[in-house]
Amino acid sequence: MTTTPERPASAFPTFRAIPRGLLAAPHWVGRLLRRKWRPIVVVLAVLVAAHIVLNIVAGRRLEAELSRLRAEGAPLTLAEAAPPKVPDSENAAILYQKAFKGLDNSRDLTVVASFVPDESARYRKPPPTFAELEAVVARHQADFTLLRQGSLRPACRFPVDWNAGAALTFPHLAAIRKAVRFLAAKALVDARQGRAGDALDDLAVAIRMSNQISREPALISQLVRVACLGIVYGVLPEVLAATPPTAAESRHLYDLLGGTDLAGPWVHAMEGERCFSLWIFDNLRRQPRGAELADLIGLPGWSDSLYKRVRMWVARFAVIHLWRAARMVWGPFLKLDEVYGLRQWRENLEITALPYRQGRKRIEAFEQDMATRSPWYALVSRVIVPVFARATQARDEGIARIGLMQAALALRQYQIAHGGYPASLADLRAAGGWAIPDDPFSGKPLIYRREGAGYLVYSVGGDLKDNGGIIDYETALKLAHNAPAARGRTRLGRAWWDIAYDIPLRMPR
Repeated sequence: MTTTPERPASAFPTFRAIPRGLLAAPHWVGRLLRRKWRPIVVVLAVLVAAHIVLNIVAGRRLEAELSRLRAEGAPLTLAEAAPPKVPDSENAAILYQKAFKGLDNSRDLTVVASFVPDESARYRKPPPTFAELEAVVARHQADFTLLRQGSLRPACRFPVDWNAGAALTFPHLAAIRKAVRFLAAKALVDARQGRAGDALDDLAVAIRMSNQISREPALISQLVRVACLGIVYGVLPEVLAATPPTAAESRHLYDLLGGTDLAGPWVHAMEGERCFSLWIFDNLRRQPRGAELADLIGLPGWSDSLYKRVRMWVARFAVIHLWRAARMVWGPFLKLDEVYGLRQWRENLEITALPYRQGRKRIEAFEQDMATRSPWYALVSRVIVPVFARATQARDEGIARIGLMQAALALRQYQIAHGGYPASLADLRAAGGWAIPDDPFSGKPLIYRREGAGYLVYSVGGDLKDNGGIIDYETALKLAHNAPAARGRTRLGRAWWDIAYDIPLRMPR
């Protein structure tokens, strides 16, 4: 009887556990390719042909959308939408930048912050005295002169590289906001020292500065304009109460406010945001790696859950390192994504042109459609298009503050002329000379009532409801730091920080 000698222990026992069929898999694959290569080639040829046709169709649709924008005269790049170049002799930005260097003083800004509140300011304890504020204003007289001279120049263009794409920065916007707060502080000093005309002129300089960035095709620039108007709005009652201005002095600021346009520049800024979305699509096509796409559609590199961390790592690796190959396959779908995004931008701009009270329901429906009904391939559009839809509320808040400031100037002049405030805004209009705009949130006159020796006038704000003028900016800041105190004033089902209260302007006397 023949026996098979016992096989010695292998140095690689793992190999013995591998099924022989698996080791023979390459042979099976090769045999399949030899037998079925013709059907496989046909399938691949059909897929390639379909991909080519889809790419041609998607390209034509995209070019049709872009041609439509060109025919309308709409900008397609931020450089096209940017303000025109300005000679240095006419450019207000040249003088502003000199003034910004002088105003870049953190200690002085801390003093200003105690008199011109700001949510990002650092407050000093104990608070500074008014004499310290007067000293700060005195130290910066040369800077204020530069700001005034610049505000009177015919044009303004800051050195922004509008071709920078994602690297685009706006360092001048923070500097403008800081300068406006210094101007507001100077207005308080001038008013308390009996120089009402100088005080209103300080506020006029601030408004002209904000108007000079209105042509910048960026939403952040328009939001800074609204913030600057909010700073002026915050100090105007105290300025008017400190010393009576003449009718001519009030009229100058009143007319300047009346000529301040937020609606038109807002639409232009949204066109600029559309230009930036076009840049994003072009940049994704040019990128050798898909890191920007991974960040854009929300593929983070870290998570608390191990499972999610591994899954995200795999997805991120595929998008980033296989993008060069995936870009060819995904190219037609990226074009269709861009076509869808441009069509959504068209609707977005139509909504932006409407007052918030008319467009609010369309905004909600628009965002819902983008979140739940957008095509599966609209990965990029779903992220970049609906972000700015609710900004129209901030714009109309700025418009409301403009109307409130015009009403305050007119009411102060009525008081000076008649010895007291009118019983209603109708009486103010009947006196002639002052046209008070309606509330942009209600489409009706601003709400006005007498309070003791003074008055309260307000807009109903973004919730479109009359809350009795119960909250103002300073109270909002206190509530922001004291959430329990706000809970009793919130509506059921809404967080205290998500409620748009009224926008009031109160004159104590």
